[in-house]
Amino acid sequence: IFCDEDVWYAGQPIGIIVADSWDLANRAACEVKVEFTDLKKPLITVSNVLETKDPTRIIPLGEVKAKLKKDNIKHVIKGRMELGKQYHFTMEPQTCLCIPKEDGIEVISSTQWPHNVQSAVSVALGIPTNKYA
Repeated sequence: IFCDEDVWYAGQPIGIIVADSWDLANRAACEVKVEFTDLKKPLITVSNVLETKDPTRIIPLGEVKAKLKKDNIKHVIKGRMELGKQYHFTMEPQTCLCIPKEDGIEVISSTQWPHNVQSAVSVALGIPTNKYA
């Protein structure tokens, strides 16, 4: 849930402040100082990511191989298409509520993909998927 050594994106949680009041929490937050070292150039475009050839960032979903034969090719199209930035937009909230229980954790989520939530909670909390419902 919090970054561990490396920060992967802007706004990634790095810690938590627990206080008895909102005012006290805000004052404590103002005292937090974070220093980043070994800063890398941010990858902010598709081209930036493709240039890295990083297999953790580029996920091939399929490959189409043309059968090059003179008798079945009428046109050759060359070029580049970039869709640009897209924002994931669904009507459901991208969140869930996790309630600690004596024998595990209860997860409440409004989603179309419960298995994805189950996997994400398992990884984030380090709890086997059979320990919560």
